[in-house]
Amino acid sequence: MKIAIAQIKSTQIKLARSIKRHIEFIKWAASKNVNAIFFPELSLTGYEPAMAKKHQIMDGEPLLTDLEYTADKFNIIIGVGAPTYTPNKPQISMLIFKPRLKLDKYSKIFLHEDELPFFVSGDNYYSINIADAQLGIGICYESLQDEHVKYHKEVGTKIYIASVAKAKKDMQKAKIRYAQLASKYAMNILMCNCLGYHDNFEAGGESGIWNHEGHHLASLNDKDEGILIYDVDEQVAQAIYL
Repeated sequence: MKIAIAQIKSTQIKLARSIKRHIEFIKWAASKNVNAIFFPELSLTGYEPAMAKKHQIMDGEPLLTDLEYTADKFNIIIGVGAPTYTPNKPQISMLIFKPRLKLDKYSKIFLHEDELPFFVSGDNYYSINIADAQLGIGICYESLQDEHVKYHKEVGTKIYIASVAKAKKDMQKAKIRYAQLASKYAMNILMCNCLGYHDNFEAGGESGIWNHEGHHLASLNDKDEGILIYDVDEQVAQAIYL
């Protein structure tokens, strides 16, 4: 089984154009026989909390059919970040497209205090089985919290996807923390970060993979788009720049 994480320059552009760019990444991953690919926090719109309500994605958004079609055509699971609608405020969500199945969604449970004026939290943890391996998802702030990672350990998660939007200045500390969590909970952690200017910070890239012993296997740099592919069976990782 192969899992890919994407390092993409997420900025506030038209949704149709953003989806098209995501599909380019997905097709590249599919050409490498990847089973699933995951993108950074709010990857479809960029991390812009004050603008999230304006850009929130409604249920039944017709442009999402392109991603559904791509999942079906290439038999690949796709996880993309987006602000999603609630009657109050948006949620920070990952939309999960599974081949020939109904669209699924995970919404961030633990919000950072800076996000509280703009978002509401989700209330259910999320995991998915891929080729008999259980995979869990955490979004940025919560993926650094013991409570969130510990839950996934207790329910049998072997691979944890941390979908983030982190500033360059915070990346060194975050990488140390992910290595600690991977070792502490004996879990493979795959962290995908974005590039570009967001809200009030420059995103730091350096998407990385740590194995269940906390050893760093591979990472991307802090300036170029690309994907990291983790071969779960062989426990090796490959970096590819687009």
